[in-house]
Amino acid sequence: MNGLENFERDPFGKQMHKGYSESFLNMRPAPEYASGEVILSSLYRSVGFPNIKESKVPELGSRLTKKLGVDDGIQHVLDHDTWKVVLQKTLESPKLPSQSTKRFMLLCPVVPGVAAYSGSARMSKNSWNPGNLVGRMVRMGSNSNEGARSIWAQLFNSLSVDSDDEPWANLLKGEFLREEEESEVWKFNPLNEVPYLESWKSPEFPSPAGKFVHDLGKVLGLKQILTRRQWVSIVESLLRLASVSHIMWLCKVNEQAFNLLHDALNGQSPGDVSEVQERLFAKHPSTWCIGQQVLPTVRRLARNYLVARVGINYLLFLSEARGILPESWRQGVGTPVWFQEFVSRVYSNRDVLNAHDPLRKHQHLVEDDPRILACKKGIGKNIEEFARHVLGHRQAADEHLVVYDQGYFAIKNGDYQSAPWVLSPGSVAIMMLCHCCAAGSKAPRTVEHLCEHLNWYGIGVKPNDLVVSELGQTLRNLGLVLDSPDAEGGMVILDPFRA
Repeated sequence: MNGLENFERDPFGKQMHKGYSESFLNMRPAPEYASGEVILSSLYRSVGFPNIKESKVPELGSRLTKKLGVDDGIQHVLDHDTWKVVLQKTLESPKLPSQSTKRFMLLCPVVPGVAAYSGSARMSKNSWNPGNLVGRMVRMGSNSNEGARSIWAQLFNSLSVDSDDEPWANLLKGEFLREEEESEVWKFNPLNEVPYLESWKSPEFPSPAGKFVHDLGKVLGLKQILTRRQWVSIVESLLRLASVSHIMWLCKVNEQAFNLLHDALNGQSPGDVSEVQERLFAKHPSTWCIGQQVLPTVRRLARNYLVARVGINYLLFLSEARGILPESWRQGVGTPVWFQEFVSRVYSNRDVLNAHDPLRKHQHLVEDDPRILACKKGIGKNIEEFARHVLGHRQAADEHLVVYDQGYFAIKNGDYQSAPWVLSPGSVAIMMLCHCCAAGSKAPRTVEHLCEHLNWYGIGVKPNDLVVSELGQTLRNLGLVLDSPDAEGGMVILDPFRA
C-alpha cells in the first residue's frame, strides 16, 4: 500500500508526508494539556536536564515522596522534618479540582531541582514535552542559528542558581542536590539542530516567536532585581502567552498555505516567492480582543488547521503519486521557498491533479470523523485544552489558593462551572507586558505602543478602547500609566521594574 492510500485510510493520524512533517508548517511538538508551570518545568528539563525525560518525572517524584517518610540520618542545612514542610507546604502548587484526591507531589518550579520531580504534563510515561515547543519557538524567532543557540545558552544561565542568587534559591539548590543522582545533574543541554529551519529568518517572516525571543531577553534581565519567586512568575507568564500565540499563528499559516494550494488548483497563479510569503506571513487579523471569549476562537482556528493539514498532505501525496514532486522533496525540505515551488508545481500541473477531483476528495477526507473536526477528540481537542489551561487562571481545588496564579491571560466570566473564559490578563501578566513594551526605550512609550505590542501576540485592541476597558483600569490601579496630554497615545506606559 502506497503513502497516498495509507493517508486516505487515516487522514487525521500520524501519517504525514515528509515534505510537510519536516517543514515550518508542522505543529511540532503537537500540544496537549499543559499549564504555565508545566511549560516552565519542562523548559528546565529541556535546557538543563538532558538525562531526565518527561516520562521519568513521575517516577522520580514518587521516589522523592517515599524518601520523605524516612530520615536519611545525614546532616543537612535543613533537618528532615523542615525539608518535608518546605516540599509539601512552602513549594506547594495548587492541584486542579480533578486532581484533589490524587496522591502526587506538585511543586512550584522556583529552582531547577524542582523540575526533576514535578511538572510533567501527565502522570504517566507517555507525556509530551512542552519545553521542546519553547525550543522550536526560540529557533523560529531568532535571526540566525547562532542567535538561537545564544538565547538558549542565556536561558540556561539565567535559569541556573549561582552564588549571586538570593540565599533562599541557593538553599533550595543545595537541598535538592542531596536528592539527585549522577544522571540527574543540572548541566547545559544544547539546542537541537533543525536543518529545514536553517533558512528561517525572523525579521523576514514576522511571527509571535520573533516577538517572544525579543521579549525573553528583557524578562531574563529582571533576574537581578527581583526575588526568584517573582522572577519565575514573570518568565512563566511570558511563556504562557507566547506558546499559545505561536500555536494559533501556526493554525493561521496552515490555513493560508492550503488557501494558496486551493487557488492554484482553481487556476490562480501563486506569483513569485515574495508574493507567496506575503500571503503566508502577512500580519494576520488579531486572534482575540480584550474581554472576548477565548475558546470559540480556539476551536475555529483548530478546525481550520485540521482542514488545511489534511488538504496540504493529501496534495503532497497525490503530487508524489503523479510524479510531480522531485525525488529530493520526498525527504522533506520544507522551507518557505520550497513551499512556493510546490504551489507553483501544483498550479502548472493543475490539469493532471484536477483529473482526480482532489478538492472533492479532500472534502470527504475531512468529513471522515465529525468529532475530530468538531474538536471533540484528537488534535483539535488537544489544542483547545492546551490553550484553555495555559492561558486560563489556575482553578485550585483548595479555595485558599485561588489567588496563587496572577500570570494568567483568561479568566472565567462568572462563578458557575460553565462560565465562559474571556481574555483578561492578570496583574503579573500586565506587569510583564508593560516591562517588555517600555524597557530599553529612550523615548516614552504610550498606550498606543502597548496596543501594538499586544497585537504581535494576536491580541487586538485600540488605544481608545484600552483606556476605557477593564485592562485600562487595572493599569491605573497598578500605577503603570501616567496621563499625559502631550503623549500621542494619550497615556504613557511606565516600566514597573525600572530603577
